[in-house]
Amino acid sequence: MKIEGLVGAKQVRYIIALMSLAMLGLIGLQFYWITTTITLNKSRFKQNVHQALEKVATRLEKHEAIYVMKSSADQMSGQLMSTLDSITRAQNAARSMTYELQFEVKNGMFTGSQSTELVLEPMMKYDIRDAKTAWEENKRRRMNKSQIVSVIAEKLFFQNQEKPIQQRTSRPVIDSILREEMHNKGITLDYDFAVFNHPKKQWYFASPSTSSECLLETNYSAKLFPNDMRHPENILCVYFPKESKYLIGQMAMILSSSVIFIGVIILCFAAAIYTILRQKKVSEVTNDFINNMTHEFKTPIATISLAREFLQDVSVQQNQEKTNRYLGVIADESKRLSSQVEKVLQAAKLDRKDFKLNLKSLDLHQILEKVIRNSAVQVENRGGKIFTDLQADQTIIQGDQVHITSIISNLLDNANKYSPNIPRIEVQTRNTSNGIEIKFIDEGQGIPKKVVNKIFDKFYRVPTGNVHNVKGFGLGLSYVKTIVEAHHGTIEVESEVGKGSVFIIRLPFNQPSN
Repeated sequence: MKIEGLVGAKQVRYIIALMSLAMLGLIGLQFYWITTTITLNKSRFKQNVHQALEKVATRLEKHEAIYVMKSSADQMSGQLMSTLDSITRAQNAARSMTYELQFEVKNGMFTGSQSTELVLEPMMKYDIRDAKTAWEENKRRRMNKSQIVSVIAEKLFFQNQEKPIQQRTSRPVIDSILREEMHNKGITLDYDFAVFNHPKKQWYFASPSTSSECLLETNYSAKLFPNDMRHPENILCVYFPKESKYLIGQMAMILSSSVIFIGVIILCFAAAIYTILRQKKVSEVTNDFINNMTHEFKTPIATISLAREFLQDVSVQQNQEKTNRYLGVIADESKRLSSQVEKVLQAAKLDRKDFKLNLKSLDLHQILEKVIRNSAVQVENRGGKIFTDLQADQTIIQGDQVHITSIISNLLDNANKYSPNIPRIEVQTRNTSNGIEIKFIDEGQGIPKKVVNKIFDKFYRVPTGNVHNVKGFGLGLSYVKTIVEAHHGTIEVESEVGKGSVFIIRLPFNQPSN
């Protein structure tokens, strides 16, 4: 039996070890998957932010180029209109003078064709020369496409690069473009931003609440106007104060489901381990019970068998005294055997809760005194004594007389059996606020603290090494606790090895009506 128990224990340990490794592996994989998902989510967020910042830088450059082209076009358009105005004014002046001369000739202020030609020719020449001069002037002022590109490029790559960042853009413009690009990437998180100038070590466009330290440590930045001929000096930095919460919030469903699954795995594992250990314990206790029961049944059966053999002897049959003696032994052992069977059946009923209390009014002191008188015989046979200190004034309770008598008898029997020396047992009573308290005090071998909580388990017996001088099935205290709780009472034990034990039972005066 011991070898089988050791093999079973090893198998259980191996199973638990393998289950533990499997569970740890599953939890490890789950955590790895979670951390990988978080890392990928952070990388995707970072990539989206950088793409949005690059878009912002590109759009700012485009805005600046469009502004420069528009201003250059307006300037050239103004110059062209000024030239056309000059030509128009010259032509109008020439026509006006011609009309006046024609009027004077018509009215006879000049005579002769020669005189008229002499006057009109200079005027016509003046008109043509003035228009030609104006057209040449306009031609000189006009620019071809390459010249226009050169002017715009000069403004973009040279003149504008000399301007400070405040003259090239503004905080509302950057904020508007940045918010739009963030929204296009699906980022709705609040942010702070500012532009940092490296040569001057100065921040621009920062809000009052912006932390320069956080902006310096941020991972999100982009160079503004990256196509400047010079090395870009201004860097747009963006900081997200609630980045971690935002990323975790995006994964709330995944994280919560993972935590739930991990919790379920752990609970199932704990339940499986608990069940395995409990079944192992039940198996061990059952084996001990079978061994004890076999021993308890074997003794009376052997005694009955031996008495029967003696009764079959003719010499014994002729001796009436011996015959009566052996018949008495058979009767006593049969009664003992029947009592043991009844205990097993009673334990089965208690386990199934298949019993009903026959409640009636009882005088607890009377029951105690009766049981003590019956138990005192066995205690006195060993030279011991049972002392009483019955201080309870109100002793009438509602209970089942048979079961109350049995639990008192059981506790007194245990106090006698587990006293290796001369037994000294004391029974005390006192009233509580709603009932009566009974103490059973002995000076026996005591119970180790590590097993005190197990003594009320069915089939459990306190280990005594290789010494088995105390008979029993391990059902007594389990029966006591079941009956006390059925009476809505409590039972406690205080014990110290080598000094004895104190069992305390508290029973109410009245039982609640069903």
